Amino acid sequence: MCIRDRYGGPHSPQQEFKLKRLGTIGFGVLVFAYLFIAPVFFRPVLENLGVFSFALVLLGIGVGLTVLPTVSDMQSIAERSLGTSDQLLSSKVSGLWSSGFALGAAIGPVVGGGLESAVGIN
Repeated sequence: MCIRDRYGGPHSPQQEFKLKRLGTIGFGVLVFAYLFIAPVFFRPVLENLGVFSFALVLLGIGVGLTVLPTVSDMQSIAERSLGTSDQLLSSKVSGLWSSGFALGAAIGPVVGGGLESAVGIN
């Protein structure tokens, strides 16, 4: 039996469900990691380097699990909407995703700094 037959093709409903489940698990890992990093009202701020380092590792894993399914979802949506599957479409989807990610990485710190200046963190 072929692996493709067992797990579904790259854009089969089974594969899309697995990727969405992977993203949901990643979101749960992110929430768990942020409980250790961010000051939360029900626990004091942890000032232990080992706990903070572990939380950063969890944060990286959570981001990876959450971001991974988005490119495949965009590809599936584009293929279903346009009814075509070719290399040009894959390149456009990948470029759009990369541009959005880079724009968020560039604008995020600016917006965060502006919010911190306006609200302040004590």
